[in-house]
This record gives sequence, C-alpha cells and structure tokens, in this order.
Amino acid sequence: MRAPVARLALSLSLALCAASGGAGLKPDALGGGGKEEALVGWKGPVYSADSGHAMFAAEREAREMAARGAWVEHVSFKPQAKVFHRFLSVEECDALKAQAEPAMKRSTVVDSVTGEVKTDPIRTSYQTFLVRRSSEMVIKVDERIAR
Repeated sequence: MRAPVARLALSLSLALCAASGGAGLKPDALGGGGKEEALVGWKGPVYSADSGHAMFAAEREAREMAARGAWVEHVSFKPQAKVFHRFLSVEECDALKAQAEPAMKRSTVVDSVTGEVKTDPIRTSYQTFLVRRSSEMVIKVDERIAR
C-alpha cells in the first residue's frame, strides 16, 4: 500500500516543481541522465526585458496573443467545439500560406462505386498538408497548439 502512495507523491512533487519553473530541479533527478527530455515540452524560463524577470515561453506567447486581441468562442458544448480567433498573427498566416502555396492541389473525391480518387466539379477547393517540423513556423504553431 505504501509504494503507490510514494509514487503518487513523487509524481505530484515533480509536476508541482515543473509547474513552478523547476526551481532546484535537475534533469538527473528525474532519471533522465542529464537529458533535456526529462521534462518533455518544458522550455524553461525566458528572460523578459519588459518585466525584468524570467518568463515562461507559454506566458510570453499568451501575452502576445492577448496583445493582438485573441479570444475563444464556444460554438458547442456537446460535442465541445471552440473557435480560437486571432490564434495566428497576420505574419504567421502569410508565412504558412507562402510555405503551402507551391504544394496546393485540387481537392478530390472518392467514387463510391469504383473507389477511384478523382476530381469533381462540385469541389472547387485546393488543399495541401504541411509536414510536422518542416519549418520553424510550423514548429512554432504546432507547439502553440500543444499548449
């Protein structure tokens, strides 16, 4: 009975430590052998000249989003659906569009009888997929979505 309680306490203390900025926590303490992967997703504090103190990347990003007037609209509670207005800046949108444009292809449909993929005049859209980690901008947006 004692072991699960001890594991829970250790997990909770590591989570609290990570949430508080990891003060005094070394990756070796987590069994990571000094590797950065010990706290996956944690980027550590970033110095902010505005406030004169360390600021986490997520906090900095939240401030940037607030400055451009980002807000969340609850479209449906069941199923849960939200629209994140101004999630990307105009510059980020332009960069993603510029990266995607060369690979844009006409949207297709699958013929329900033959299973053949073909273009259909009813579909007028174009589409492409951006591969994860294919550019700094894709990485930045992907990490923001993960937070």
